[in-house]
Amino acid sequence: MSARGERRWGPPLAGVALWQLVASTNWGHARSIATPVSVLREGVDGARDGTLALDAGCTLARVLAGVSLATLLGTGVAFALGARPGLWRVAEPSVDFLRSIPPVLVYPLLLLAFGYNDIARVAAVAFGACGAVLLPVATALARAPTERRDIARLAGLRGRDELRLLRVPEALPALCTGVRLA
Repeated sequence: MSARGERRWGPPLAGVALWQLVASTNWGHARSIATPVSVLREGVDGARDGTLALDAGCTLARVLAGVSLATLLGTGVAFALGARPGLWRVAEPSVDFLRSIPPVLVYPLLLLAFGYNDIARVAAVAFGACGAVLLPVATALARAPTERRDIARLAGLRGRDELRLLRVPEALPALCTGVRLA
């Protein structure tokens, strides 16, 4: 093996060796830390009997449902807040604070609210992804040049026409970025 190959595989192999060492101590046994060999064995068994693919598919479905829900909710709230720059300036610190809360900390509250089921899991994903959509879209709408809004009003754009011709084009790049991050 070349020196370059040793550098590439050195840290992962050292990590696995440390994992094996910790798992085989009394401390690791007391905390039920699985060994790398047992994890690999379970992965192979799961791949053979199909449970690994089934579990991965269920997880992927939950993630897609949560991100879809976050995109819908985040976009709706972003359009409501971002269309009024003054309101967005007031709400932005609170939204940013909520976005910074890890979903793992909210998950116990969601378990209490929805019970131990997929709804709580999807809600946790949606909570984590909603801020990634809401913040950039609302900021893009709030920072839209006032001249464009004035021209739209002078042209008689109201309601759906204003939304379709002014707001959506302003928010679309930020929405694509937010969905990608979510």
